[in-house]
Amino acid sequence: MDLNQVLIEAAKDENMLVLKTALEKGADINTTDSSGMTALMYAIKRGDWEIVNFLKEKGAKKEGCWKAITDCTEAIELDPQSAHAYNNRGNAYRDLGEHKKAIDDYTKTIELDPQGAYAYKNRGNAYDDLGEHHKAIDDCTKAIELDPKYAHAYNNRGLAYRQLGEYQKAIDDFTEAIELDPQGAYAYYNRGLAYDDLGEHHKAIDDYNKAIELDPKYAYAYASRGSAYDDLGEYQKAIDDYTKAIELDPKYVYAYNNRGVTYGDLGEHQKAIDDYTKAIELDPKYAYAYNNRGIAYAHLGEHQKAIDDYTKAIELDPKYVYAYYNRGSSYADLGEHQKAIDDYTKAIELDPKYAHAYNNRGNAYYDLGEYQKAVDDYTKTIELDPKYTHAYNNRGIAYKNLGEHQKAIDDYYQAGILYLQENDKNRAIKCIYLMKIIDPSSQLIHRLQDSIDQK
Repeated sequence: MDLNQVLIEAAKDENMLVLKTALEKGADINTTDSSGMTALMYAIKRGDWEIVNFLKEKGAKKEGCWKAITDCTEAIELDPQSAHAYNNRGNAYRDLGEHKKAIDDYTKTIELDPQGAYAYKNRGNAYDDLGEHHKAIDDCTKAIELDPKYAHAYNNRGLAYRQLGEYQKAIDDFTEAIELDPQGAYAYYNRGLAYDDLGEHHKAIDDYNKAIELDPKYAYAYASRGSAYDDLGEYQKAIDDYTKAIELDPKYVYAYNNRGVTYGDLGEHQKAIDDYTKAIELDPKYAYAYNNRGIAYAHLGEHQKAIDDYTKAIELDPKYVYAYYNRGSSYADLGEHQKAIDDYTKAIELDPKYAHAYNNRGNAYYDLGEYQKAVDDYTKTIELDPKYTHAYNNRGIAYKNLGEHQKAIDDYYQAGILYLQENDKNRAIKCIYLMKIIDPSSQLIHRLQDSIDQK
């Protein structure tokens, strides 16, 4: 059997590992069999969206989708009672992003075949694509009622639960899918994502490991394991995994972006910039990569380049809070405090609970000599985050400049206590120094000194 035939058969059998191997060895992704069907067309017909998405990412032509629609429409004209023809046309519409047309076809399939669990599962997928996660759950639940051993229905219901933030329910469904299909790498991968959502990174890594064991070419599993390692501070392991994901899929934008983030965590900002630049080349509308590259430029002191990148991120996503905040920080570093204030204000409008934005706007007001406005912003910061140490320290400095010395001492004292809780004794000692400048006899100085001595 030649490689092209192996590819076609793998798509028919829904065998991702064999399919990847055939492509890796040189199979033509757009090859057709004697009936004119491509691997993508068979994957659509089977409703195997993991293979469909993989083939699309690898460059499979979508012309096959239109042929599939045409063929199914002709089949429906010949036999208006053909549930499978409606179902297959729904699959082709979904692959083209025509989700409402897909739903209409799946609904017709259900009318013709009310006991067909597959149609409920497929309609649930389409609802999930549209963000109608509750409807997706209802359809997957019906599919499970009709076929209690339908692993993909459990998996897809888990995906919908995860989108709703119901992570434990998602984990329960992925676990059931694993029990029903122990060789299904997809369910281990998805359960890993849910564990990551809960901050249970070690459990997530265990699941990604299993997914990789079942499918050694599973680029997404490597990249997600890399993200889990990054969250655990195991940066070199994270980089190794992102690098492997990129080897498996050289156009994997997310892997370049996240490897850049990890390089940034390690202080290797030029390497981070190189990765963000590659991500942008692959996806020029990827706002996150522009924002992250801006952060890297800022770390290197190249604030104008940083501002240019933040501005591009904002053009691509006008509601990108962090891009406004970051651009404000670069403007502040360049001494353009009014521009910084404008950006922090926009960030606050978009996220009224963004404590960092209030604190930094307070810093900008302080630098302009508007001490009362600075105090107001530091106060708001503290309301939002009562343990925001720097806000107490900053407000103390602003109060001193306003001549409100007791309020300044009270804030320095509170900042000192919080610094000690953060094991930052040097900053706590500096608070004592600032208090002594105002009133060397203040009892709060002795109280803070006692707290420092006890550390």
